[in-house]
Amino acid sequence: MDATPLRLDTPWGPFWVPREPDTDHLARCLREGKVYDEGVVGAAMEYARPGTTVIDLGACFGQFSVILADKVGPSGRVRAFECQPAVLGSLRRTLAEPGRENILLEERAAYDVTGLVLPFPEAAFDDRYVSWGCFHIDPRQSLAPKVTTVRVDDVIGPDEEVSFIKVDVNTCDLQAMRGALFTVLRCRCPVLYEYEPLSQELWGLGLSDYDDFVGGINYRLERLIGGAGHNFLIVPR
Repeated sequence: MDATPLRLDTPWGPFWVPREPDTDHLARCLREGKVYDEGVVGAAMEYARPGTTVIDLGACFGQFSVILADKVGPSGRVRAFECQPAVLGSLRRTLAEPGRENILLEERAAYDVTGLVLPFPEAAFDDRYVSWGCFHIDPRQSLAPKVTTVRVDDVIGPDEEVSFIKVDVNTCDLQAMRGALFTVLRCRCPVLYEYEPLSQELWGLGLSDYDDFVGGINYRLERLIGGAGHNFLIVPR
């Protein structure tokens, strides 16, 4: 699989994506000038405020980060977290383009402990796994390449005002939210996370574990986003 970065000219400026596969959903949207996960981006645009920080956990090729960077403006910032090596090769180039200085890249996996070294298997595309964003940390694959973890709370400054958090790290969304607990409690910002039942079996987690976390921080479900109903927007009670 050829992961060499390829430049695309889009309505949001230049983006870089791996040359293959041509089935990647986000890369295809960028080629066609469309917004990937339009409902997710729309929810973030609704709540993000100029001059604040938006956190993008699972930035992939950076479309969400770039769009939200325009919303928060030069006095705000987007903190983009991404750990997949093949994706990072393209994302670094995208964020190095002029005018994207308010997007700060964190090249570690968002998790509930900082400094762990966990297996992240190389991408293996098939009929089910058609996009780079399908792949994830897998603790069963001990011989796979490794990524290092970080808690969001260890990255965000104590006076940094966060207005929105997007969590889409493929199987580890709950761990990533736990790692952002103090930031969420301090800022009381909306959080949008993805829940995919099959992927949670890897960790022995279920929807009730997510519900317990949401209730424990005194948040509530605002609405489901997306046709599959896998994206949960939660807000303070």
